[in-house]
Amino acid sequence: IQRVQSTYRIDKWQAQPMAVYWNPHVDKANVASYDYSALLYLTTRGTHFDGGRLVFVDPEEDVVVEPVQGRLVTFTSGFENLHRVE
Repeated sequence: IQRVQSTYRIDKWQAQPMAVYWNPHVDKANVASYDYSALLYLTTRGTHFDGGRLVFVDPEEDVVVEPVQGRLVTFTSGFENLHRVE
C-alpha cells in the first residue's frame, strides 16, 4: 500500500503535520469530523510482522489490543480513547 501524495506541502487532512501514530493521540483532535475510528487487521502480529499493537492509554492500566488477522476494533474518536501504536 502506498500513500497517494497531494500537491499540498502539508497534508490538508492532517491538522498537526508533525503528529505520528506511535505518540499518544486522539483521532478527533487531528480531524474534527472523525466521530468513530476502526481498524481491521489483515494479518497477525508475530506471524506476518512485528509491532502494530494498539494501546489505549489509561491512567490506571493501559489496554493493549494485539493484531490478529480478521480482528475488527472500533471505538469513538474522542478524548475518551487516547491511544498509540507500538
